[in-house]
Amino acid sequence: MNFIIVDDEPGMREIRQLWLTHSDDAAVDTCVAQSFEQALALGERWREFDVAVVDGYDRRGDKMRESEADQAGVPFHEYDRFPGRSVVLAAKRHNPNIIVIVTSTYIKGHDELAQQMEGAGATYVFSHDEVMHRERFTERMTDPERFAQRTTTPPPRGRRRLAEISEIVHSADPAVRRHVVEGRSSESKKASRRGVDRLVHQLRDVLNVPESATGRAVHLQNLRPTLRRMLGLDIEPPRSHTDD
Repeated sequence: MNFIIVDDEPGMREIRQLWLTHSDDAAVDTCVAQSFEQALALGERWREFDVAVVDGYDRRGDKMRESEADQAGVPFHEYDRFPGRSVVLAAKRHNPNIIVIVTSTYIKGHDELAQQMEGAGATYVFSHDEVMHRERFTERMTDPERFAQRTTTPPPRGRRRLAEISEIVHSADPAVRRHVVEGRSSESKKASRRGVDRLVHQLRDVLNVPESATGRAVHLQNLRPTLRRMLGLDIEPPRSHTDD
């Protein structure tokens, strides 16, 4: 089988690639390692892979993330701290038969985030403490069904839409998304009322937030905390890579 490792940290990509390429398991034919942005740029080349091992959380700074996106020729999603979700969507869009193994303690431990990954098409989810060491990692990547505590089934339509939340937010006008995601009063004057209403309506349906009868401001107050959690903006960054 042909593997691809996707992670924000070069060191983690390289060590995992080394573990698999030097594995005694006959199931490993090839293994490449790429950043989130490089993986998002693969397009039809996803068909070259049988298994994708994808991290969830991105701990890099915005400048580095934007630079990497520019180099790879993919859009920069400034508000998305869980680009692994978009990688899984891209992998399954171009190669529906690919096995996707997500390694993220955050995603395994938070139902809202896990539902997004399941909606994107992840097949298995492991926390980092389950794959910290060489033997445990290679065993779980080459025979995930044997070890997985959490496997996924084909997602319902609503969960699939939940996985597209970053694309929905970043398709809006920049002033609109800054106002909706951050609540900046300075941006409210720049954001068109129609644009805000459209984005709020889309997000309310996806996040299953009840419609408010007391106006747009209250509606946004109800929606914004859930939205920010879904984008990974209001969770404490991991203390170490083994926690993310």
